Parts: sequence; C-alpha cells; structure tokens
Amino acid sequence: MLVSLTVLIPIMLVLIGVFPFAYGMDHKAADFLEAQEVARDELELLRAMPIKDVASESHKVTRGRLQLQVSRVVSGEGRLKRVDLDIRWRSNDRFQLTSYLYGWAPK
Repeated sequence: MLVSLTVLIPIMLVLIGVFPFAYGMDHKAADFLEAQEVARDELELLRAMPIKDVASESHKVTRGRLQLQVSRVVSGEGRLKRVDLDIRWRSNDRFQLTSYLYGWAPK
C-alpha cells in the first residue's frame, strides 16, 4: 500500500501540472490560427477593392470568444501599395504580415 501511494502521488502531481499547461497551449495555438485567418480575410477584402481606395485603418473583429484588433498601414503611391497588417488579441500576442497589392486597372 505504501509503495503504491509513493508511486501514485508523484504521477498525480505531474498530471495536475501538465493538463492546465496543455490546455493553455491549445488555446494559444487556436488564437494564433484565428489571427492568421483574419489576416487572410483582410487581404482578400483589400484585393477586391479598387487600388485607389486601399487606405490605412484600424478596427476590431470578434471571432467566437476572441476579440482581435486589426491595424493596417498602407504605403506607396500609384498602382503598387505595401500593406502591413498587425493583428493583436492580447497585449503580448500578435500576428504580423506584410503584403504588396498591385492595381491592374489604369488609374
């Protein structure tokens, strides 16, 4: 009985410590994936716009339980513009993406 308790208690302590850590890591990965999807959606919306209407802005997006702050900085003139996306969902968690948009239609 004593041997089984000395083996069982450390195993229980390890399991108690591992499950909350694994749960938090799972949510962090899911949040990062959600931020990537928001970035993809944002770029697709920008690609559908006329190039002259693409401008810098900041707005919030809610996906399920997650609220994301989306900031985009657009630089460049004419038919080629650089778009820097910064997506934050907590103060220290963010996803950044830089892309270039080219307007095919004449000015």
